[in-house]
Amino acid sequence: MRISRSLFLLVALVFCFDFQVKSQINAGPDITICQGETVNLFAVATGGYGTDSYTFEVYPYQPETYSGGTPVTFGGNQDDQIAGPFNIGFQFCFFNQYYTQFYIGSNGWVGFTYNSSWTTYTSAPIPSTGSTVPKNCIMAPWQDWHPGVNSSYGPPYVFYKTIGTAPNRKLVVYWYECPMFSCTSTRGSFQIVLNEQSSIIENHLTNKPNCLTWAGGTATQGVHNSNGNTAFTATNRNSTQWVVTNESTRFVPSGIKWYTGGYPGGTIVGYGPELIVTPSVTTVYTAVVNLCGGQVYSDNVTVTVIPQDNAGFSYGSSTLCQSGFSGNPSTPFPGGIYYATPPGLSINASTGNINLGASNPGSYTITHITTGSCPDTASITLTVVTSPSATFGYPQPGYCVTASNPVPVFAPGSSAGTFSAVPPGLVFASIFTGEINLAASAQGTYQVTNTIPPSAACPQVTYTTTVQVYSVPPTGAPVQGPTALCENPANTVYSTTALANTTSYLWAMSPASAGTIQGSGTSAMVNWTDNFIGTAYIQVRGVNDCGTGQGSPPLQVNVNPLPKETGTPVGPVALCQGGGLTTYFTSGSAFADHYEWALLPSSAGMVVGQGQQITLSWSALFSGTAQLAVRGVNECGSSVWSDPLGIEVSPLPSQAMQPFGPEFFCSGGASGNYATQVVLNASGYSWTIDPAGAGVVTGSGNAVSVSWDPAFSGIANLRVAVINNCGTGPFSPALQIEIAPRPQANAGNDTTVIFGASVILKGSVQGGGNPVVCHWEPASLLLNPDVMRPETLPLQTTVLFTLTSTDAVNGCAASDDVWIEVAGSPLTVSAYADPPAFCAGAGTTLSVQALGGAGSGYQYNWLVNGVLFSNLQYPYVMPDVSTIYEVVVSDVNSSVSALISVEVWPLPAASAGDDIFLQTGSSAQLQGSASPPGNYSFSWSPADSLANPYVANPVTVPLYTSNLFSLTVTDHRGCSSPPDQVSVIVQGGMLGASPVANPDTICLGSSATLLALPFGGIQSGYYYRWYDGNTLISEQPEVNVSPLVSTIYRLEVGDGMSLIERIVPVAVFNLPAINLIAPGVPHQENTILACVFDTISISLPPVAVSFLWSDGSTGNSIQLWTSGITFDFRQLWVVVTDISTGCFSRAEVNVLFNFINCSYGIDEKTDFNDIVVFPNPARETVCIRVLPVASGDLQLRLYDIRGRLVAAHDFAGGSIDPACFGVGQLPEGLYLLKAGSDAGVIVKKVIITKLR
Repeated sequence: MRISRSLFLLVALVFCFDFQVKSQINAGPDITICQGETVNLFAVATGGYGTDSYTFEVYPYQPETYSGGTPVTFGGNQDDQIAGPFNIGFQFCFFNQYYTQFYIGSNGWVGFTYNSSWTTYTSAPIPSTGSTVPKNCIMAPWQDWHPGVNSSYGPPYVFYKTIGTAPNRKLVVYWYECPMFSCTSTRGSFQIVLNEQSSIIENHLTNKPNCLTWAGGTATQGVHNSNGNTAFTATNRNSTQWVVTNESTRFVPSGIKWYTGGYPGGTIVGYGPELIVTPSVTTVYTAVVNLCGGQVYSDNVTVTVIPQDNAGFSYGSSTLCQSGFSGNPSTPFPGGIYYATPPGLSINASTGNINLGASNPGSYTITHITTGSCPDTASITLTVVTSPSATFGYPQPGYCVTASNPVPVFAPGSSAGTFSAVPPGLVFASIFTGEINLAASAQGTYQVTNTIPPSAACPQVTYTTTVQVYSVPPTGAPVQGPTALCENPANTVYSTTALANTTSYLWAMSPASAGTIQGSGTSAMVNWTDNFIGTAYIQVRGVNDCGTGQGSPPLQVNVNPLPKETGTPVGPVALCQGGGLTTYFTSGSAFADHYEWALLPSSAGMVVGQGQQITLSWSALFSGTAQLAVRGVNECGSSVWSDPLGIEVSPLPSQAMQPFGPEFFCSGGASGNYATQVVLNASGYSWTIDPAGAGVVTGSGNAVSVSWDPAFSGIANLRVAVINNCGTGPFSPALQIEIAPRPQANAGNDTTVIFGASVILKGSVQGGGNPVVCHWEPASLLLNPDVMRPETLPLQTTVLFTLTSTDAVNGCAASDDVWIEVAGSPLTVSAYADPPAFCAGAGTTLSVQALGGAGSGYQYNWLVNGVLFSNLQYPYVMPDVSTIYEVVVSDVNSSVSALISVEVWPLPAASAGDDIFLQTGSSAQLQGSASPPGNYSFSWSPADSLANPYVANPVTVPLYTSNLFSLTVTDHRGCSSPPDQVSVIVQGGMLGASPVANPDTICLGSSATLLALPFGGIQSGYYYRWYDGNTLISEQPEVNVSPLVSTIYRLEVGDGMSLIERIVPVAVFNLPAINLIAPGVPHQENTILACVFDTISISLPPVAVSFLWSDGSTGNSIQLWTSGITFDFRQLWVVVTDISTGCFSRAEVNVLFNFINCSYGIDEKTDFNDIVVFPNPARETVCIRVLPVASGDLQLRLYDIRGRLVAAHDFAGGSIDPACFGVGQLPEGLYLLKAGSDAGVIVKKVIITKLR
């Protein structure tokens, strides 16, 4: 039977045959294919395959299950034993011999015969004829296993089972978690699987360990024949040391073989039941199988190969005219089917003839399919045109002889015919494609013609184009352009003459550091490198497709240097007006041939000379600040100006204007501020007072303070003279100031009167030559308060009377006080503040005077908002806002309180106005103001830069540098504002800066603002760099800093043309150190722990500092105590101010008074409930009675209010009599009596008085 196929043919036929005892093979039916096709041949054999050889293979891990089966028990101790025989369940072929039974060796092998000597436990290499080596067996693996060891896994450890159905049954023998001998804790699991028909032996090694300390740790995996002369083993596993997990392997018998050329003398071309072949000619294939027992069976299959059809065809041309005739296509296999895509071509499907007249012009794909035994398909592309066209061209008009061969480009509808060229010399690679062989062609210009002969009834057509063949360009022409330039020139254009046969130009300039040249035509532009000086060379070359021609002669261009910056001029910087001639010089400017000097302002003088050293001839009338700068000059220009040298020409001091200020005072220590008109360029002022002892002048500027001697009265003359570097000028006219004498009031001596009595006050007045007016207060307690010696009304309380005497002519006044104490009067309190009103930030001393009552032993308690803060008689306070203080004064009998109102005036606010910009040498009017509205005095600084610093809107002197002006305003109460600043920025002239720190001195932890204050130069180009050391901290004109130590900051200011450097120092003062808890003092965190009977004393070092404590005291120490009755918690603070720097620190501490911190304990179970103290108040003696009577001794301790022990007495217990002791020696006041015994402690208050 034969089957014809045109494509890939896959035949898989399985035939079933009846067998008696042995099997045979069927190679399948014969097959017919077309040449070039591939076919799969299948041979089917029945029965077990026999073999005398095996192939070892490793494949993906696929074990059978480790479950079920028949357990195997070996003899003896089950070590080194053989069990069996057992039935396989089917015939199995091993080394060409059938077996139906098997044996199991405990050391990992399955065999088909038995020998009692095969129990050896040490593996050996196979094949081996040794008597102890197992034979006719499968070793998988053979090593010393011990299935007799007891464990949770066995015995038994070995099982066997037959699974599956015929003819594909399997025998599975497996060892599961079987121990190794000697290494019994090491276990292994593996399987030996026998396949029924294929005779394949599978070996699944789940876990194969080894025991290196026993029998060499070796193992063998393989198959061994019955006489020991043939074996097949796994690679590197023939009695060697090895381990493996999760591996599947198999020993595969040879099976079916395929031959060509017949069997047995033919050639083996494959193995196995399947063979894939692609024969080129008809071939007979023979399938041969060796069956178990040695029988050989074979079968032939013939694959007939027939030739492939050839569908190729042609119309003689790929382009046909619409008016032409195609005819039938020429083809080796006429007939079949013809069709064309896309639609539009009229073609005969049987013959392929085209009806061109009925077809649309266009390109078509025509396909021919043959219909023979082996059909074939072929396609061609055909274009139908209305008429032929030979139009073409080359991509470029010309080509270098070294370029790639050019191929014509055809216009739509055009095609290649036959190409020719004139004149001779142009060579075509192909006359049918038009490709030019440039390498074989001569240089020249050619006319190339494409000729299309008549075809398909289309007439012959031609088309001609021109093409040039050329070589590299000629040598470049000379470069033209400037040959002498100055440093940093503008971009420069250079040119050359056009070259023949050239498509572009290559420009070059050396050295590369000179700049860059750009251009690809006959001209190019040079972008010169900044600051390049020296000689540069420019060259040009022609470029075309053939390459680059020779360079032109180099053009030499000299770039001459500009002068370089010179240093700041050197010479005198401080002169007096009319200084005549002075000499200055500069360090020089590289490349300069002379120098240009500039003096600003020009009215200051005249420069004589143009060298590195010149002479300044100063104008006799000039004084002020001049700036001298220099720059180098040569034929190319000038350098940048040097940093200017500032020269201060001080004027000769002129006579100062008469001082102005208050001209009248009352004697007694008054003071006043005086000033004179600012004189330009004054470095100071000299002030004198006549007579010299009349007062003291503080200050050396145009504004000073005069403190008048309290003892002086009369006329004083105040004069001032101007001081500068050039000396002291004449003194001004004198300002006369009158110091009028005050009357000396005397209110008389303090007096004590009886209750309800009247008294005549004995006032008197001395001094002064004018009439005086007298007045007493409180007037309501006097019969006539306006006489010198008035009589009082009957007095019932102690009173403080005040006498005020006023000069009736000049208004100078004086006062004096007198106390009239009324004996037996109740406790009276007089409290006041000095001063009662003050500016915010200042303070006042509170005072209290107590009279009457007990007459002495007064205690003072000051409170604010109900909170106690001081026990002093004269505390100092600094409230932030107006405050009412209460003072409670106590004696042994009563307490009296008084209120004091302290007014705090808020500080005014100053406004210095907006920053001002002006031209150098100009004056500016500052715009000062204050808020809230009111009458203010103004004070500007620096005063020497202002015509009058004491007006709201002063005018500055002519300014040549930027300045920072500060304004402080003072209201009618004398309260001064914090200062406000305004910057006056000077424009024009050379770049400079007057940087300042505001303030320039700070306390640690505070900050200062650094201001650059630049002037002159190019304002729009200002940039800033502030440095702390070498660290850049800001690039802004202002920066806030908080240095930890005194620091000098460095400022760089530039404007794009010049760069200057200045320094600004900021001084930092340390804060006073405060430690309120001395070493050894019991405390917890910030709280001092004290007994209720203790007095806490805190002292600080009094070294050049002032103190203000929370209780208003101003000494260097403070004491705290409590009543001793119960616990108390106090909070205190102190402000310590460095007198020299004004820097201050504030610290706080808490004090906890309680009984826990005392050195004794109190028993809650006492033998007495109370004590009675009598008399109380006591004068001479105090007695104590215990209730009920205590049996133990009694200790009495008396403490004053500060916790100091003042008396101690011990008394025997058990007595009903009181315990008494004397107190007459003690001063009046409140005391604490502590009575203690073995039973406990009780504390009582005791008042001691001297009144009878």
